[in-house]
Amino acid sequence: MTNLPAIAGWNWLREGFALFFKRPWQLIILFATYSFFLFLIGLIPFLGQIIPPLLTPAFSMVIMTACAQVDQGTTFDHLLLRQSFQPPVMQRLLGLGALYVLMAFITIGLMWLFVGGDLSPLSTIDAKTLANNSNSNQSWVLLVIAFFGLLYVPLFWFAAPLIVWRQSTVGKAIFYSLFSVLRNIKAFIVYFLSWLVVGAILPSLISVMLASLIGLPQLAVAALFLFSIVLTIVMYCSCYTSYKHIFSTPEQLKSTM
Repeated sequence: MTNLPAIAGWNWLREGFALFFKRPWQLIILFATYSFFLFLIGLIPFLGQIIPPLLTPAFSMVIMTACAQVDQGTTFDHLLLRQSFQPPVMQRLLGLGALYVLMAFITIGLMWLFVGGDLSPLSTIDAKTLANNSNSNQSWVLLVIAFFGLLYVPLFWFAAPLIVWRQSTVGKAIFYSLFSVLRNIKAFIVYFLSWLVVGAILPSLISVMLASLIGLPQLAVAALFLFSIVLTIVMYCSCYTSYKHIFSTPEQLKSTM
């Protein structure tokens, strides 16, 4: 496990974009297929709200494995792409997904406590409300969401890759994910600050420029939607590059080279 300098966080993002542009259409098609399956599952009454989070670790590893194969310059090996759905890896990833659901319920429960059992005010959160009432329940809810969001990152960032590529148990994967993120906390701070610029500020600027130059707000919204898809795939690619720099290239991929 490598201890990296702060600039590594920017390199992960930069290399993530480089990976995407090596095979953009193949990655987009794979991601669209994955999203379509989750959409269909989401249509199932009641279970459609629970099953997608359970399957998210497995499906996300399909994308990350594809990113790893792009990095190694090999064609997509569908046997490797399906390794997330083979026992005992699948059972462990389902357990990780169950923890996703559990943490989400804990967050919702704490939000429920802070707003006195009424979650309807969350739909009307805006900057003006928070500025006029910094002690409001809405402010506390946002703090709770931010706290748990920060807590989720070190716990789960490398958990799924460690389960698939190092055959770790769920507990061991979460432990090493937490340890590796904290050990490279400076790099992760730079990484997420870079994403703040690339993933939040830059798309807003692009949409405003397109709307003003073309005069078609709908086209700007469509372009922003496509850009968000690209950024999501790049996130998976950069997650792989961060794994590669800290834990090295997955052994299964080395064996196919």
